[in-house]
Amino acid sequence: MNLPLFIAGRLGLRNVTGGRRSPGVPVATAGVSIAILVMSLTVSVVLGFKNSIRQKVIGFESEIVVAPMSDGRPAHTFLFNDTIRNVFAGALGPDAVISPRVSATVLLKTDDSYLGIELRGLADGTLPQKFVKENIAAGEMPDYRDSLQTDRIIISTSTASLLSVSPGDRIYLYAVDGESVRTRRVEIAALYDTSFGERDSQLAFCSDDFVSRLIGLTDGEVYELEINGVGYDRMTDAAERLQEALADGYYTGELKEYFRVADATVTGAVYFNWLELLDTNVVVIILLMAVVACFTLISCLFILILERVKMIGILKALGATDLQVSRIFVYMSM
Repeated sequence: MNLPLFIAGRLGLRNVTGGRRSPGVPVATAGVSIAILVMSLTVSVVLGFKNSIRQKVIGFESEIVVAPMSDGRPAHTFLFNDTIRNVFAGALGPDAVISPRVSATVLLKTDDSYLGIELRGLADGTLPQKFVKENIAAGEMPDYRDSLQTDRIIISTSTASLLSVSPGDRIYLYAVDGESVRTRRVEIAALYDTSFGERDSQLAFCSDDFVSRLIGLTDGEVYELEINGVGYDRMTDAAERLQEALADGYYTGELKEYFRVADATVTGAVYFNWLELLDTNVVVIILLMAVVACFTLISCLFILILERVKMIGILKALGATDLQVSRIFVYMSM
């Protein structure tokens, strides 16, 4: 028989001298409970916050972005042909969704104000389109499969506030191409709000066909490719495999361009590095709460010992060892 465990079970925390409940026991129990609660809440809140920010960064940046290496030259286009598709298919899984990324720096102008912004095209059924649709705050998401809606744009609520516009308003859009300026009259279809102020104020969205025509791209001609559907946990490995496959294709002469592959941890490095700093805060809070829990446990242990002085004397007189007596109170504390 485990005598210390038997005695600790018979004593319990409520049976004290004189029939009184020790005030130290509930205080210690409450202290440990609060410490555990704070630690659990801290970890849950930080993990939820990091996951939310991570999803927003990937929504803006995409999981993987592929572009030709410019070697210091201005960004140039390439043809997304079957040869490149075969390389992608061999390096990525069947769940990967590959789509062109088209964007243009434009000027949005109303009668009283103007604002420079990046206009990015949305391809039907892609993650960026779903991301924008989930964060619509006013108006309705346009159906860009309808050719009559391709000139309807989506801007952020912060941009709408600066321009003093709302869904349904029509504004002028200017795009500079070399020495020429292309002007379009566009309608604001909806406002989005991701609570990611810096990125919200930098981006507006429209049909990828509209942006392609605006910057003069021909069929199959793209500046960048974005890949989604790989998954956050696998996108870094997938990016490395794809980079190796594209490099092999270039050195063997199969591909005419050398491509640079970057996942969201690279394109959104400033945000992911910031998120990593939160782990330090979590560790500090957990350590502080662990110290509090240990302190209250030790205090409770001392209280239990002081209340059982007579019992300890009787046990020692009956031949109990110091180790057996110590184990009794350790079991009670546990």
